[in-house]
Amino acid sequence: MFDNATGVGRRTCEVARTTELFGRFAAHYDFPYSFCNPNAGHEKGNVEKKVGFIRKNLFVPLPNVMNIASYNKTLLARCDELAKREHWKRGGSQRELFVEDELALIGLPEKGFDVVRYVKAKANKQGKISVDGPHCYSTDPALAGCELTIALRAYEIEVFDTDATSVCTHARSYGSAPTDSTDPASQLALLSVKANAWQNSQVRASLSDDVRAYMDSLEKADLRAEMRLMRDEAARSGWAATKQAVELAYAATGRIDSASVAVSAARIAVDDAISYDEPIDLGEYDAAFKREA
Repeated sequence: MFDNATGVGRRTCEVARTTELFGRFAAHYDFPYSFCNPNAGHEKGNVEKKVGFIRKNLFVPLPNVMNIASYNKTLLARCDELAKREHWKRGGSQRELFVEDELALIGLPEKGFDVVRYVKAKANKQGKISVDGPHCYSTDPALAGCELTIALRAYEIEVFDTDATSVCTHARSYGSAPTDSTDPASQLALLSVKANAWQNSQVRASLSDDVRAYMDSLEKADLRAEMRLMRDEAARSGWAATKQAVELAYAATGRIDSASVAVSAARIAVDDAISYDEPIDLGEYDAAFKREA
């Protein structure tokens, strides 16, 4: 039962029409639904009290949220802790009672529902697209002037070319202030299978001159392999750490291998490098061990 949920649908006179996304969601999980009467809070006092309970226990004082995805995970864990409370009427914890309720629920589909909305956008001369107003995202310069399909999700957008092939993925931007996402890491997936896009890519432009020249000299198969290496490492450690690790590996060995990049990127990502202004004398430890002996 839904109340005042514009993302679910809208009521016009006596007719309630669901949104396309919610209609697909309900069909995927096969559950019935209905809508509350407007301006009738007295009909659902129990629910209103539970909303107040959650607000007072989880949102007071007002939280400061830097990363909504990370915060939601923390919030879910706190909600699970609340489920350990004893039920006011039936006895036993709410979690135990819910386990009993689960036996009456229908089984979930094997594959979860992808909460996504698809829109069309035409790439400009630089291969960039504008979505949700002032937010600009880079794609492949070779797609300049093409009409692309954009998958909008809560935390990311995914761009597909005219053949429905995934081109890149960006963190989704919100708000009225203009943004321009040109993260080179978003192009690594495409470059790992389409080496022809290397010359005009953001990845190539962001690397040092030495590494760029080395990459330019590679055969397409070897270039794709290096892109896959960078793609996988960027997914683990982030683009900034991966880029620095690649440049350090090439400077030290004249090549780029997965072991060197993985170790350096992991160290850089956690900022675990320790440097000393002066050489450290470990003689004190030797003397201490001799005294113990």
